[in-house]
Amino acid sequence: MFKNTVLVTGAPRSGTTPVGQLLSMLPKSALLYEPMGLTGDKAINLRFPIPGEPDFSLSDLSTFVNRMRNLDMSFKSQRRPGHKGFSGMAARLIGSRSLLSYYNAKLSIHKRDTLIWKDPHGVFCAAAGADVGFRSIVSVRSPYAHAASFKRLGWVSPVSDIYARYGLAFGEISKFDDWCVRVGKTPYGSAALLWHLTHKPLVPLSREVNPSIYILNMERVAEDELVAYRALFDWLGEEMPRQVESKIIFRNRSKGDNVPNSTKVHNFNRTAAQANSYWKTVLSKDEIQLVEEINGSLWNDICAT
Repeated sequence: MFKNTVLVTGAPRSGTTPVGQLLSMLPKSALLYEPMGLTGDKAINLRFPIPGEPDFSLSDLSTFVNRMRNLDMSFKSQRRPGHKGFSGMAARLIGSRSLLSYYNAKLSIHKRDTLIWKDPHGVFCAAAGADVGFRSIVSVRSPYAHAASFKRLGWVSPVSDIYARYGLAFGEISKFDDWCVRVGKTPYGSAALLWHLTHKPLVPLSREVNPSIYILNMERVAEDELVAYRALFDWLGEEMPRQVESKIIFRNRSKGDNVPNSTKVHNFNRTAAQANSYWKTVLSKDEIQLVEEINGSLWNDICAT
């Protein structure tokens, strides 16, 4: 059983993967990749579950976290809908990153101190960490960079399904239905709406010092990655491993492609500054204006803290 659990979360495409990867370099730690996702644990049947909703109580979250800590999980089909070609076949035969990370954690018998739970699907669970017994790091990327990432990949989020449940938990958002009509099923538009839903509950959390939640603003990471990550490890009560420092220095020297192609989900040699700035060449003027209308005020509130 792991002694400590750290949730690394945020809206999808907010940097949770590189943050989780760096944190997993801590001694005696292991990484569990998106156990709430489409290929994750069978007990999770909702997209982005919200603790307290009818089908996912706080007790359900506690049970789930305890099963993670004990590595007592059962996984869904490893081939996502629409996952075709060689990678789809490999996922079915070998397993997705979720299952493979689980096997790796079980094999790492000597690494049973800290479980790094990397999972954007757990973003609404962050606020419940103090009650359940885990700490959360919420990675926040600008709504413009976030929308550009969805546009580049052609991803469309199931926003309508999420909002129906969000409204019951947090209350309705006055302009949301109108925004849904205006953005349609565009990748950048669904990203803007998803960013709004996942970040609106963060605003009150970002205004106070919370020992169980750390808001990691990727714009500040882009200013100086070493300083930002040292502060993050300090919050965890850990010294930043030399391996992490070397990784950050290497990618800031090598600087991979600024804008990856549409089939490349992750580029680990890209700096935070590159990841945060390419939206300026990807989004149109009209798209930028709509993202600003939907999320500009929220983004300013989060950056003000």
